[in-house]
Amino acid sequence: MARKLLLSSAIPDKTLAMRRINVFFIVNAILLVIVQRLPGASHWADLDDRNVIGEWQSCGPKACTSTNIKPDHTFIFTNLSSGKIGYSGDWRTSGNMLLLHVTRTGTAPVSVKGQTIPLIVMDLGPNKMYTRFPSGDTSKHLWTRRK
Repeated sequence: MARKLLLSSAIPDKTLAMRRINVFFIVNAILLVIVQRLPGASHWADLDDRNVIGEWQSCGPKACTSTNIKPDHTFIFTNLSSGKIGYSGDWRTSGNMLLLHVTRTGTAPVSVKGQTIPLIVMDLGPNKMYTRFPSGDTSKHLWTRRK
């Protein structure tokens, strides 16, 4: 009799433990969805090529530039002040990274040719994109869509 009572009291404990585990997983799933919806959280998702295609303007302390990211996976980086091409090449995405591979140089140093410029896309909207470099200058850079 005592053994039967002991077994029957263990069953509710297992059920309670399972309920707690289920609640834990449900709460975590809800929190994950909320966090992914926060501004700047798009870095959790893979980039869609269609969203980065277009002409983007970015201004730094010395000049404003235009990066034309084309559907054929080529790009052209132009200094807007001079109108001269700095460099061009091909591009691809990988996860939350936009990778610009330089195949031709204009006003940029020849040493840039053959290099891949990695940009972490931190946030991407219809008309704005925030990027940063993975190392070195890791400050956030704003790109605005021109076309």
